[in-house]
Amino acid sequence: MNKSIWLITHDNYIDRRIFFFADVFRGMGYSVRLFPSFYFDLLSDEDPDYVCRPVDTVRLKSYAADIQALSPKAQDFLSRFQSAQERYRQEHGAYAPSLRALSCPLPEGERWSVSVAAQEGFYSLDVRGKSEGFGYSSLTDSLCILHHPGRCEECAEHEAAILEYLTHHRDFFGKTFSVGSINVRSSSNRFGETVVYAHHPSFNRMCVYNLAEKALYEITPIPFAPSETQQLGGQTFCYGEYEQIVYDFSPILENIRRALLEEVPEMVYVADLPTLPLGLMLKEACGCRLMVDCHEWWYKQARLWEKNFARKIELSEQAEAQLYPKCDLCITVGRYLADDMSKCYQRPFEVVYSCMSEQLAAKAEDKDPLFWKKRFGLPEGARVAVFQGSMTSLRNLDNLARATRQLGEGHYLVVVGGGPYEAEFRKILEKEGNPEKALFAGWVAQNELMRYTVNADLGVLPYSAVDEYFSYSVPNKLMEYFEATLPMLYDRSMKEISMVAGENRVGVGADLMNPEEFGETMERLLSSPELLAELRQNYAPCKDKFRYDSQRRMVEGMMRQYFAEKAIIN
Repeated sequence: MNKSIWLITHDNYIDRRIFFFADVFRGMGYSVRLFPSFYFDLLSDEDPDYVCRPVDTVRLKSYAADIQALSPKAQDFLSRFQSAQERYRQEHGAYAPSLRALSCPLPEGERWSVSVAAQEGFYSLDVRGKSEGFGYSSLTDSLCILHHPGRCEECAEHEAAILEYLTHHRDFFGKTFSVGSINVRSSSNRFGETVVYAHHPSFNRMCVYNLAEKALYEITPIPFAPSETQQLGGQTFCYGEYEQIVYDFSPILENIRRALLEEVPEMVYVADLPTLPLGLMLKEACGCRLMVDCHEWWYKQARLWEKNFARKIELSEQAEAQLYPKCDLCITVGRYLADDMSKCYQRPFEVVYSCMSEQLAAKAEDKDPLFWKKRFGLPEGARVAVFQGSMTSLRNLDNLARATRQLGEGHYLVVVGGGPYEAEFRKILEKEGNPEKALFAGWVAQNELMRYTVNADLGVLPYSAVDEYFSYSVPNKLMEYFEATLPMLYDRSMKEISMVAGENRVGVGADLMNPEEFGETMERLLSSPELLAELRQNYAPCKDKFRYDSQRRMVEGMMRQYFAEKAIIN
């Protein structure tokens, strides 16, 4: 019997941890749907088929359409126009350039905008009304219907880019190609049909052309519509102020309402607090089991990043106290965080580390001794420390920039990622660091990231604990470095990182708030191939601790423990 799990997240760029859970659930025999926020970016990884973005899809044009799809008035007008053109050609030896020349008036009561073009041997007709439009070419004897004439005008640049791609650039299938300011990518949908997407990075819309259907569609986000009360499954819920201040989940809620018309999930997995109300609504309205996966302790996270938004912090704290006890299973990312949350909410929080999925795991072919030479032109034998992740405040990146001053000949720092702090990082690098020692890879797709990790000599985790909660952080890069068996440099104040890297003797701790000690330790490690080799060798007995199979078994065990009658583990 088919069982289903729905995954819900506020993320637009979906965290790889969520994909890990999706992989595990699918491996256990569940069908999966993933409901994130909307996100249009053809430069990022393509969504798996089970991802359900909160979008509206409208057919704009139907090419090679049947005349019967037109309104009766439009059918009659097109037939009269075609007959009149043939009579005109018999009399004048060419096609007429206008309706007036044909004595072919518009249907009574219509105020269509009509354009006629006559060439030697063929003609074309373009008709635009408020609610209907169509085009006809005698050259190909093809009819094109405009279902939304006004929106077709707005998407003309996208359509032109798709046409350019199909005409000249089909060899880029599966890759993103830029046509002017429009990004274009082709793919196969879940029915095996070839589709071509077009997106302008400045606009919240995307166009897609389906070659099998010969149809052009526009995709736009479901609009926000927060309210005092929410409706789901015939029940009324009250998350009005939460939805307006903490997180506006209204587009995702509408997407879930639509999905409920097709199926009701057996279980719901929610990633973090923002969309947890949606999980509780589904549990109460549909009777499904509910698990929450806390990537963060949300109200404490809000105190760090939005310390001046007192009401948001207060509402988050209240929601966590009220909602976590109603979940059937609570999970988080590390042991220290699990222990504190368990004590706070008087219920167990289980631990699953954010390992790499099978698809994103390190592969032998990722290793390339010339990688840094090919990517940045570095000399052969150069040693590289890598920092990968978002460039934001509270990550001690200022001292990482200053630490580059200590790097010696042939030693470099590569920053893989980007973010709002990058401009400040570069300023500090120029004034207090060594800009010749720092290289920037920019944002790298998740399926390419491991190539940077496995070819580095040292993985840097610059975070320093600004409070007790922050010391529990388990950044994604910790598990990425572990996956690549990469020696690490970390701050001793970070408790979870110190436990994972320090107790397994695969990294070196230091006071990274001190830029001199930061730089000197980084340089000492890069200057000592023997020490780096020893740290790599220390991975031998523990390298599988945090990999996919071990964490998969953890999840399967939790499913047996908490949902014995529901689990269908193979």
